[in-house]
Amino acid sequence: MMIKQGGTCYILNVFVKYLLQALGFDVYHAASAFGFPNNHITTIVRNLSSDGAKHLVDFNGFPLFKAIPLDFKEESPVYSMSFLTFKFVREGNLIIRVHKTLEPHYPKNLRESEGWAHYFTTDPEPRDFSYFEEDMTKVYTVPGVNSPLLENLMFLSFPGLQLCGIKNKFELSEGDNHKINYKQFSSKSEMVQSIINKHPQFPEDKIVSAIDRIHLIRSFLL
Repeated sequence: MMIKQGGTCYILNVFVKYLLQALGFDVYHAASAFGFPNNHITTIVRNLSSDGAKHLVDFNGFPLFKAIPLDFKEESPVYSMSFLTFKFVREGNLIIRVHKTLEPHYPKNLRESEGWAHYFTTDPEPRDFSYFEEDMTKVYTVPGVNSPLLENLMFLSFPGLQLCGIKNKFELSEGDNHKINYKQFSSKSEMVQSIINKHPQFPEDKIVSAIDRIHLIRSFLL
């Protein structure tokens, strides 16, 4: 992050790849696109359940709580995890992740078909870490080509495998039937205190700086 490359996936999934490798698993990086080419890095595990098997392991803001087998011919089973219902579709050599519903705090400019919205496109071919450097630098440094996830202030966690988080000026919680409840903050100070309560590992000055940097201050009564 300090050298302006990538985003949360570039930290989490790279760490997970090397962690699994150190534990003896056969793993490699694969490239995904979330609106822009190669702006998401993911991990694939080989030979997990049988020789030649491939499983997707992916950490990001869209919950994926287990390794997903990629041995399906056309479509995977439908998965329900936290507030999302999704599946994977094979398109030639590519694997497409599609979501059943679009929650209002995520982008809506993604193509939809028969009630399924296209989110991630993954090329399952192995990629060296250096393959991502140019595109992951653009994510941080070129306006208009970065992931929308980096244009918002987000704190997400999943205690009990249910969403608990903050997105810009809204507090998010997962309720009955896995629907997301939204509560709008009435002030900047209320938002700061909520973040501190839920994520005490972050210093208050860093939280305030993050809010100010994305200009949320204009939306609050101070």
